[in-house]
Amino acid sequence: MTTGDSPATAHSVWNKVYPSINAKDGYYTQEEYRQYQKDMKVYGIDVITELDTPYHADALKDIEGVVMWKAGYLDIRTEDALNANAKIIENLIDEFLDGPDPVIQSENFHIGTDEYDKAYGEQMRKWTDHFAKYVNAKGYQSRAWASLGKNGFNGTTPVTSDIVMNLWAPYWADVHETYNAGYDVINTYGGWLYIVPAANVGYPDRFDTKKLYEKQ
Repeated sequence: MTTGDSPATAHSVWNKVYPSINAKDGYYTQEEYRQYQKDMKVYGIDVITELDTPYHADALKDIEGVVMWKAGYLDIRTEDALNANAKIIENLIDEFLDGPDPVIQSENFHIGTDEYDKAYGEQMRKWTDHFAKYVNAKGYQSRAWASLGKNGFNGTTPVTSDIVMNLWAPYWADVHETYNAGYDVINTYGGWLYIVPAANVGYPDRFDTKKLYEKQ
């Protein structure tokens, strides 16, 4: 739900609870975004919305009460900072997932959780577990970027296995370890199946179908 001059600088779907995060260079109203998802369902397309935290969260820095660590990073290093930021993210999720005709029309919702500093693996495991359960309790299926285990956020803090993991980088998560831990896995392997259209960040704009057909 982010847009702007660089990834995660502002929200592209209008937020009523925290209007300071809304994009100045264009956005969807909640009504427009809701209808867009309904329209896509007619074509068999399930639009998966992501709220990526606690990294890639620079858009949230101006919210009163947010505790930032450094550019792009919500601070989850201490219990107080983690709890303060978690409450704000809960408020954002509530606005978009609650209600009889919620803004988010898919049965799936992506909580992000990628690329935080690996030194804070236990805190990341706690954050991931909390928000997966928070989303699941609302009747949605949580998704996340696969980042748990020996290659990513290692530790002993339990994380629910009721998360669908997008496996995008083997240097963040081992596919066998992820699968054996009980997670459903979606292959979103970078360079093959991970695209970032028009972002100019090193990933392709669209799938190379010839390469996929001939080499996979």
